[in-house]
Amino acid sequence: MPSIIIKIPFETRQKAQIAKEVLSVDPELKPNEVVRSITIDDEQQTSLVLEFNAINIRALRTSVNAILDHAALVSRTFDVFC
Repeated sequence: MPSIIIKIPFETRQKAQIAKEVLSVDPELKPNEVVRSITIDDEQQTSLVLEFNAINIRALRTSVNAILDHAALVSRTFDVFC
């Protein structure tokens, strides 16, 4: 079962929490193929931790690409407004 863990650092805990809330709104498009977890790193508490488990590499790639696009949008929004 293909899986990946991605850590995305943010400047503050508040920004990491906002990003988590924003990215958690959209459910996984194919929950029977991909299980996704979004948490805040326990140690630094400024990193968003994305964990994916999929039934195949294609489903994993599709899911990871989608959420990374959304995470990039959140980051750019922080750059403009925060």
